[in-house]
Order: sequence, then C-alpha cells, then structure tokens
Amino acid sequence: MGRASQSPAASTLMPHNPEWTDPYLWPAEDGEHSDVLRNRYGIRDPDQLALREYRETALRWIEIEQGRADIPATGDAAEWRAIHRHLFSNVYDWAGQFRTVRLYKGELEFANPSDIEDYLVEATAEIGEIDWSALDQNQFIDRAARAHMLLNFTHPFREGNGRSGKLFLERQIAAAQWALDYSLVETEEWNWASMWSRDTDGRKPTDHRVLLGVFRRITIPRADPTAPAVLDPTNHRDLAIILDNIRTQTTGAHIGDAIDAAGLTHGPHSGLQPTTDASTTHGTAVSQNAPDVSLDP
Repeated sequence: MGRASQSPAASTLMPHNPEWTDPYLWPAEDGEHSDVLRNRYGIRDPDQLALREYRETALRWIEIEQGRADIPATGDAAEWRAIHRHLFSNVYDWAGQFRTVRLYKGELEFANPSDIEDYLVEATAEIGEIDWSALDQNQFIDRAARAHMLLNFTHPFREGNGRSGKLFLERQIAAAQWALDYSLVETEEWNWASMWSRDTDGRKPTDHRVLLGVFRRITIPRADPTAPAVLDPTNHRDLAIILDNIRTQTTGAHIGDAIDAAGLTHGPHSGLQPTTDASTTHGTAVSQNAPDVSLDP
C-alpha cells in the first residue's frame, strides 16, 4: 500500500495563451518554461526540491500532531492557513496565503480563487456543527468523506493542500471514536476518488458517494488515549519521537552513540522514503483571466 506523494513541480500543461505564465513558477530559462515552484532555496530541480521540501515539512508535521505548534483551534480557514504556514514557511514565501490562480487536476477544476473564502466559510461551518464524538462507524465514514470532498474542492493553496488539509481535518475530528489511516488505500484509488468527487464543472460538489469506499477502507478505531504509545521506528514520525527521547535521556552523549545503543542503526528505517502526503497532487495553475486549460487525455 502506498501513500500519495506530492512533488513541488507544477504540471507542464499550461494555458494556450502564450503571454501568460504561472507566477508561482521560476521564470523561463533559455527559452524553456520552468515547471518548478519558486522556493526560498533557489532550487530549480524538481527532485531536489521535493527532497528538501520533505525534510523541511516532516518535523513541522510532527510538531503540529503533538500540539507543539502555536496554532489556535478555531475550526475555520484561519486554522488551515496557520497549519499551512507552519508546514511550508521555510520553503515558500507564500505559505499560508490563498492562491491567486485557477487550478486544475486532470480535467477538473478546483474552486475559483474568487470563491475560496466563501466556500471555506460554508465547509468549515458544516464540519464544525458535527458532534464527531457521537458518530458510529458508518456515520463517521459518511461525514468524513463529505468533509474531505468540500475541503479538497477548495484546494486553497498553490501547493501543499493535501498535507495541510489532512492535518486540518484530523484536528476537527479529534473527538471521534474513529481515525483515518491514509496508508490503507492505494495512491491511484485515492486520487481517482478525490478527483471524481468534484466532477461539477468548477461548482461546489454535493455528492460524496464516490469517496465512501476509500473512507471505509481508511477508517480505523481511534487508539485509547490512556493506553501507552507503542512507537514504531520504521515510521518516520515515530522515529522522530524516539530520537527526541534518546536526546533527552542521553544528555552529553554523542547522538550517534545513543542511536547505536538504541539499536536503530540497522533497522528497516534506514531507507525511509518521504511519505508525508496522501492527497491529490497539486494540479495545473492558470491565471484568473486566462483561458481554460486544454488537457491531454
């Protein structure tokens, strides 16, 4: 089973209007259009940027999950923006800012930039009215699938919607008896269901039934918060917690010696690959006033 990855490079499919270029991308060099997002490191190679972005956001993801980031639980767009800013502020100057260009994935468009704020007001209000703690499994699957459909459709940022959106939704459903494990669904199936849930010609989607299958698969009982945590060193988040504990317990010792002593140097974690995102990929941007993108089949 795989989790969807998200490359910080943009699609090469652009509007027919040759006068328009995506302002979020590096400018063309030697007559060749760039497909890499402008970043604070000046990186222009998509693979290098993907790796750097992963490294920069992985620990910040853990900080949010462990409640060590100063992000007020307001349940609205401000909370999602704060999550995005915390994750990506080391990478992109526009972290936490809503996109100003139209965005496509496949043949389908996400919310128009001019509608993002209004859609988020409606979506977060609906999610906030749900008593997540009172839902049985089937009710949770239904509500969570619809919540994802609404949030995914807005896709408010130029990049990083999946990672920040999942953290935002997790914080909203934290009182539920159920949790979401995105590693239990294949990337292709997840992306397919997410895409077709917004087959609405750019209008707010209303039918989340195409998502019910994947949400049934990824819904699991939430761990008992009173039970002792069992950490898995092959999981990058758990590994970071383990290493933090080692540092605390071995003050003054060389961290390499501490890791060796913990038996972590020869385990399967040594070949960890980025697995931070299970969402749809970022898609293709077009100007607010640019013509619609004509996509290849």
